[in-house]
Amino acid sequence: MPIYPNPSKDVLHRFPTELYEALAGQGWLGICLPQRYGGSELGISEAAVIMQTIAESGGGMTGASSIHMNIFGLEPVAKFGTEKQKE
Repeated sequence: MPIYPNPSKDVLHRFPTELYEALAGQGWLGICLPQRYGGSELGISEAAVIMQTIAESGGGMTGASSIHMNIFGLEPVAKFGTEKQKE
């Protein structure tokens, strides 16, 4: 492995746990979900802005990909799932 003064998570092949935990702790991962399920109910457009911001701020697609499933993955359940699934 090459030597870097400040190796990135990509170089080290590590998940960006600190970024993920910070976003989760501030409620950003539930941005699309209804408020009754703990979300912000802001929508897909706002979530896309978060993803773009992360990608453009140095995280690239790796940074954005580390959280995309948590933001978008439950959309089908929120829209089409049973009440039991939503809970």
